[in-house]
Amino acid sequence: MKLVLLPGMDGTGRLFEPLRDRLEFSSAVLSYPPDRPLNYHQLRDYVARRLPSEPFVLLAESFSGPIGIAVAAAQPEHLKGLILCATFARCPRSVYKLAMPFVGVAPARLPQSVLSFLLMGNYATPALKRSLKEALDNVSPSVMRNRMKNVLHADCTDMLTDIRVPCLYMRADSDRIVPPACGNLIAENSAQCRIADFQAPHSSALESARRRVRVAQSACARSRGSR
Repeated sequence: MKLVLLPGMDGTGRLFEPLRDRLEFSSAVLSYPPDRPLNYHQLRDYVARRLPSEPFVLLAESFSGPIGIAVAAAQPEHLKGLILCATFARCPRSVYKLAMPFVGVAPARLPQSVLSFLLMGNYATPALKRSLKEALDNVSPSVMRNRMKNVLHADCTDMLTDIRVPCLYMRADSDRIVPPACGNLIAENSAQCRIADFQAPHSSALESARRRVRVAQSACARSRGSR
């Protein structure tokens, strides 16, 4: 069973490295083009064309939640399970939409200290801050602004009822970006979904990865047994 990872806002997948280093099975990151502003529909198609031709579980983090939901709702042949991590089916907070008129002219990303606080919280280390900076440095400002717009306009709630594989929502208890209600909304609209709470900030790479790996491996094992 392969674990296919869809990255957060940076689209690079670099922040998955601590998780991948601990996995006991094969994994692959589907990174997004760093220089092409693609909307959620285009990214869904981009991912769908690159799915493996072997049984796999799809993990979608943060920004990629709507992509993972849309891909799973299309019921691809080899998909055996879906893991949604610190993510959403529609814009996480209605107050974020107040920024919509300013996205095109605002800085493409927040200052590094603010990003570290929001994404990592007390889990931040110099190495993790450096990885975050390197990941974001590889993405063009126009692409980052476009991804922000995607989040503000996102709503794939109606697709949740079309998911036919087991779905696990991993909810971080110290998430400063995505509130707990986002997980509740997904679980309420998908009979396949259950929620697992874990101690972590927003960024998936930053919690004590041991529990995260155990949960992910357990989900993959259940999916393998359901074939």
